[in-house]
Amino acid sequence: MPQLRTDRLSLPAPSAADPILGSSPTVQFRSPGLSYNADVQNPKSLNAVLPADVDTSTGVDGSNVYTRAPQVAHRHDRQRRLTPAPLHDRGDFSVP
Repeated sequence: MPQLRTDRLSLPAPSAADPILGSSPTVQFRSPGLSYNADVQNPKSLNAVLPADVDTSTGVDGSNVYTRAPQVAHRHDRQRRLTPAPLHDRGDFSVP
């Protein structure tokens, strides 16, 4: 993740009950999710075991769906202005 501009952005602490960043993410995979999916953190990486029915005839580079897991983040965004601006919630999803 790029360096965080703390004058413009902040990453709030996630709740264990959060549907994505929490301990039981509601993201559905076709195969079992990896154990670190249950880590309560912001930002967070999500991944799963590569399903057995995936055509691997052209090759594979690992046993997971993503070689480098996508990251999800919840951030508070403050628009840069001369006077303090209200915070805006943003959800980001990055797939490598």
